[in-house]
Amino acid sequence: SWRRMCRPLRKPERPSADWLLRTFFACRAFPNETYCMKMFLTISLISSVLLSFSGFDFSDKATTDRWAVINDGVMGGRSESQVVHSDEALLFIGNLSLENNGGFASVRAPWGDYDLSAFEEVVVECSGFGGSFMCMLEKERRWYLPYYTASFSPNEELQRFVLPLKDFKENSMGRKNGKTLGDRGYSDIIRIGFIKNDKVEGPFELKLRSIRLR
Repeated sequence: SWRRMCRPLRKPERPSADWLLRTFFACRAFPNETYCMKMFLTISLISSVLLSFSGFDFSDKATTDRWAVINDGVMGGRSESQVVHSDEALLFIGNLSLENNGGFASVRAPWGDYDLSAFEEVVVECSGFGGSFMCMLEKERRWYLPYYTASFSPNEELQRFVLPLKDFKENSMGRKNGKTLGDRGYSDIIRIGFIKNDKVEGPFELKLRSIRLR
């Protein structure tokens, strides 16, 4: 019956990929091509919203497990760090050393396509100690090409830091060159991460609850 065919079209409170597929196939059962086209376009719009990147929630251990550390050991340095899932958060801990021309430790998301053009700010919910950290946005895989950073200094209380995308500063070979992400655009970010390179030697901790785009 008509009601039976329409049942999959009733939108649940939290639409899923399964619901989108069932709705699409239910739409195909109707002979009215105009109606089907409208439904298909609607489903495509909903799907694009559902699948668009809007941040990271580290209460899920699977999200934390996909992040990895990169330290100055790749250049002969002695800094150490690790990333673990603890208390429903990503825990980035380590020791920063300036020995042997070192001085940085970082944790980074997987490579991907992070189109941030619909957003204006990065909101980092975190706590920590050991000095300042920088949120890091990369557009290139080659380490010597520019990347973009915004600095923040957490304490051991849970805080939210609002970092405007337009103010992320361009770094070339580790040095700021006066340009910003606002000059370059936000649509082609391929990796997000956090780096500690404030030259403050000693232990540090960054406990990330979430990263939100808005």
